[in-house]
Amino acid sequence: MARIYACCLLILLMPCPTPLHGQSSIDSLLSVLPRANDSQRVTIYNKLSWEFMSSSLIESLEYAQMAYDLSKKEEFVWGLADAENRMGNVYFLLADYITSMNYYLKSLEKRERINDRNGIAGSYNNIALIYLEYNNFQKAIEYLEKSLALHSEDDLEGQAINMNNLTVAYAELRDSAMALDYAKKTLEIHVALSNAEGIADINNNMGDIYKFFGELDKATYHQERALKIYDMTRNLSGIAMSKYNPAEIFFLEKRYEAAFLHLQEALPLARLLMG
Repeated sequence: MARIYACCLLILLMPCPTPLHGQSSIDSLLSVLPRANDSQRVTIYNKLSWEFMSSSLIESLEYAQMAYDLSKKEEFVWGLADAENRMGNVYFLLADYITSMNYYLKSLEKRERINDRNGIAGSYNNIALIYLEYNNFQKAIEYLEKSLALHSEDDLEGQAINMNNLTVAYAELRDSAMALDYAKKTLEIHVALSNAEGIADINNNMGDIYKFFGELDKATYHQERALKIYDMTRNLSGIAMSKYNPAEIFFLEKRYEAAFLHLQEALPLARLLMG
């Protein structure tokens, strides 16, 4: 399943960055960096790591390391926790799940030490994603439910992140009823928040669910909706995923030439993200 987790890997619980939005945010963060004190610099480095995550994983990791080094020097526990979480995010996207889990657990330990409720919720979510990758879906659901329980009723963004990932977990368990129930709840929240990226992500996952159960017309409909939004926001990782997903459908339909063309379009984008 070509899953998109609720962009998830984050603790700030905000929409995923896109190159269009990200560049202006990056420029803004860099402009205030020279005047920032040490505490502010740690926050800026971690934010820069997040902003680069959708366009350059190498630069994302570099800024996370800068946040970590400065936090260690100044003994900022919260900064160390956030930097380790960012590093875990990057290694997750690089599919190095052992290293990613190590960083997530280190971050969780520090967040528990300082009683960072939102941070703990984010760490539970991220740990769940590792279990999803190892196909331990029940363990993933356990951590996602723990994370969901920590979010307040008015924290719609946090709820949507967990529900999206619960959608993925139940889809992997082939429980279409639960998966679609969480997907529809997630979509309702993102529509209420006017969160285009969230709408795209959950449409992608709904497409995967319908693909699982052989409803290829519905799968194509939702994945085309996702691609349209990713194109509009210039989200390279989303576009790459949305180019890959139709290829899977074309293979199922034995339309091999069309599948190959979509994979050819996705490959340069994936390489660009790695650079």
